[in-house]
Amino acid sequence: AMTTCRRVLVLLPLLAVDGPDRLWVVGGEGDGARLAAFRLTDGRHIDEPTGSPGGVVAVAADARSTWVLNDAGVHRLAPRGDGPSQPIDGRPVAVELDADRVWVLDAVRDELVLRNSHVDGSPEALTETVGPAEVGEDDARGALAVDAGEAWVSDGRGTLARLPPGQGQLEDVEAVDGDVVDIALAGPWAWAATAQ
Repeated sequence: AMTTCRRVLVLLPLLAVDGPDRLWVVGGEGDGARLAAFRLTDGRHIDEPTGSPGGVVAVAADARSTWVLNDAGVHRLAPRGDGPSQPIDGRPVAVELDADRVWVLDAVRDELVLRNSHVDGSPEALTETVGPAEVGEDDARGALAVDAGEAWVSDGRGTLARLPPGQGQLEDVEAVDGDVVDIALAGPWAWAATAQ
């Protein structure tokens, strides 16, 4: 069955809000990309978190935890020292948090792969191939959004797919024209940002 996505929204990349008081931002490029935190109340910079890795590609946060994605894998930041981490097999693309699950999209050889695991660092519960990966000189293209166990994923080109809650297989979605470069979920709506 095909689902149609017709809403278009431009999104700011590499931002995550952690509870009611903190905004995470990834600054820089390549190995020099670092994670920074700002207070939402006054916009002041908060020191870089302990154990934050370099080469940050993406960040996801909720009121309970913050996860950072880089070439080595996905890492949970802990108040003191290192938290659990999950290695990845390829080049990092995106990370999302949803309830007790951390979701990762990475490019493995020539395939874009969606994975999820429990936030406590347990082994992966899902590994699903999205499609061919488009890997540039510095990074791989793709987008990921997850809400209430429903995942939406794009290969950064015209492919958009949906993983319904509790299912183990992606469903193709009839998308808008253009390359889907970012996705957001809000209630019953899936929003896709496209590049023409």
